[in-house]
Amino acid sequence: MPRKPKTALTSLENDQETQIHTCWLYFVQGLTQQEVAAQLGLSRVKVTRLLQQARANGLVTITINSPTTLHYELQDRLCKRYALQNVAITITPEGRDQLIPVLANAAANFLANRLRSGMSVGIGNGRTISLMPQFFQVPRDVDSTFVELTGGPPAFYLGTVSSDVSFRMAAKAGGQAVHINTPYFVENSEARDILLHDPAIEQVMSMARRCDMAFLSVGSFDSSNIMVQYGILSKTEAAKLVNKGAAGDLLGRLIDPQGNEMLYSLSDRIIGLTLDDLRALPCCVLVAGGKEKVNAILAALRGGYVKILVTDVETAKKLAEG
Repeated sequence: MPRKPKTALTSLENDQETQIHTCWLYFVQGLTQQEVAAQLGLSRVKVTRLLQQARANGLVTITINSPTTLHYELQDRLCKRYALQNVAITITPEGRDQLIPVLANAAANFLANRLRSGMSVGIGNGRTISLMPQFFQVPRDVDSTFVELTGGPPAFYLGTVSSDVSFRMAAKAGGQAVHINTPYFVENSEARDILLHDPAIEQVMSMARRCDMAFLSVGSFDSSNIMVQYGILSKTEAAKLVNKGAAGDLLGRLIDPQGNEMLYSLSDRIIGLTLDDLRALPCCVLVAGGKEKVNAILAALRGGYVKILVTDVETAKKLAEG
């Protein structure tokens, strides 16, 4: 539908004295627009246009005296810089151990405020995601589905397997959990292909690709990476990948600083969504923070895998600079 042409301002609306008088009554005296209109003998529409014109002319500026406005500024900068739909910024506590539950709490609240009947929510892996059920609360049962984005890692890998996370989230929402009943990594690509063609697994993977909102974290890729710590990836191969520029991993998929996928020994052994699958999701939420994860988060943002970011204020500031 073609846009309506803008209506030209009348001489009255262009009159600076009338603009100032209108602003004085509305902003200083606290009158409603209807009351201002009655006092000046104008229509309410004309009062609205006078106020808009006064702001456009710089006669009125609005300042919000609250430290939280810094968060709004950061949100706006990050959304514009990385083409994000939304950014949720929480406090930065002292210590990494305190940051993880803070981020999990923020992510759980973000989901609780947006969960609707019929929604399908994808659950990724990671320590932060594993803590979301602890903080997740909804006021009433919601007909929703929680589906895993990858096969389940062994219990020692993350302290809690993703099937347990999705089950607990579903239980709290009064919904249902759908599991990918396979390991996260399998022995070889042949085993992966066989499992992915199993009708039951294929059905769950299809559900994961069609989820309305997905939550995942990103791993920084260095000697502290959990795959290295638990011997899933050798220190030698990890060092080589770091030298080649590995910045982080999303669902076990390695990415370089620009977010491009880097193939490695585990790439064709993963059962889970691919990076292309993540890009195609309507709402992929990345939950991550801390100075050691800044480069990994940047890589995920540059790769276009993320629509929404949940992070802490100090990390947000660094991302805004990057």
